Amino acid sequence: MRRSCERWIRTRPEPRALALILLLAGCSRPPGTPTEHARDLIERYVDLERRYDPALLDLYADSGHMEKYLVTRAGDTMELGGVSLASWKRGMLPDLEAARANGATNRYLDVSYEPDGDFVRVKIRRHQDPPGVELGEEMLVGPGPDSVWYIWRERAQVHSTRY
Repeated sequence: MRRSCERWIRTRPEPRALALILLLAGCSRPPGTPTEHARDLIERYVDLERRYDPALLDLYADSGHMEKYLVTRAGDTMELGGVSLASWKRGMLPDLEAARANGATNRYLDVSYEPDGDFVRVKIRRHQDPPGVELGEEMLVGPGPDSVWYIWRERAQVHSTRY
C-alpha cells in the first residue's frame, strides 16, 4: 500500500486532490519527512509567486497568522502588527496583480528548514526587484486536518525608505 502512495506523490497532483487520493488509498498521511513536505511546499510557493498565480493564496491556512516588521536604518526591529491569513488573503489579489503589472520579481536565497515536531520552520532571504532589497521571511509550515501542507504563520520583513 505504501509503495502505491509514494507513486501518487511523485506525480505531484494538486494538494487537495492529493489528500483525497491518499485517503482513498488508505494513507492517513502522505509519506515523507516533514522537511521533504516543507521543501515541496516552498517549491510550489516559489513557482506560483513567480507567475503571480492566485493559487499561491491557497497555500496559506485561513486560520493562520501573518506578521510584518521592518528593520530601521539604525538596525532596530519595528513590529508593524499582524492579521489573520484569511483577512490577508482577501486583500492580496490586487497586490499580486499590481506586482505583475510593475514587473516586480523575487529571488529566494539562503532557504533553511528547521523541523519543529510535525511542522517545519522555513527561513528565507528574499531579493526583491524593484526596489532591489533583500528582506527576511520566516514561515511555519505543516499539515492541515486534511493532511495537505499549508503555511500557518508568516513573519515577513517589509521595505521602507522612511525609517
